[in-house]
Amino acid sequence: MNTFKGEGNRVQWTNGTGSDVASGDIVDLGDIYGIAVIAIANGDTGALAIDREHVLTARTAGAWKAGDDVYWDATNENLTEVGGSDYKYIGKAVRDKTVTTDTTNRIKLNFGAPISPQLLDRVWEAVAADITLDVQDIGKVMNVTADAKIVTLPATVIGYDFIIRNGAADAAALVTVSPQAADKIMGADLAGVDNTDRTNTKTTAKRGDFIQLDADGNNGYYVKAEKGIWAP
Repeated sequence: MNTFKGEGNRVQWTNGTGSDVASGDIVDLGDIYGIAVIAIANGDTGALAIDREHVLTARTAGAWKAGDDVYWDATNENLTEVGGSDYKYIGKAVRDKTVTTDTTNRIKLNFGAPISPQLLDRVWEAVAADITLDVQDIGKVMNVTADAKIVTLPATVIGYDFIIRNGAADAAALVTVSPQAADKIMGADLAGVDNTDRTNTKTTAKRGDFIQLDADGNNGYYVKAEKGIWAP
């Protein structure tokens, strides 16, 4: 049986939103986005692009590099470099985006893997100042957006699980994760010494670097997952 139905760059979609969709509108398909190729009236069926390069409106205050993950802000209908519960991954930037001068950006739609799976389907919190985490931060993505900020861990308690992400531009922010004086951060190639920080060094930092830490309730925290260069 011939199962071929097309090149896979477009899909047929029936508009059940209750409103007409204009050509170029973004359509949320669940785990991916589509872009209307033509105007699709409510109740009608039309084509959505689901890959290739597209130029979309971008938030003026944002800045990112070609190859960075970009997200769709459905409320403001623009691209953003900030991931999280209010924004969903839409693809990879294929052009640099500078602050204030660029109001659009070119992306490869739905390209590559979305953000690391550890960061999906979690509450995100922007962190622009030093912070000490507590039980209300368990399971969140603490997205650090400013330079030289210290994220202090609470004393180890079984069940505590924290994720700290560098959300600043590449090489723009040093992020330090600091345990309590009697706690260790343990993991592969780590000595496990009390009161020793784990740092995402500024010169090598990339937006999206993160560390996930699980508490053992006794010695401190274990590195459950990590992306990027963290020292020591």
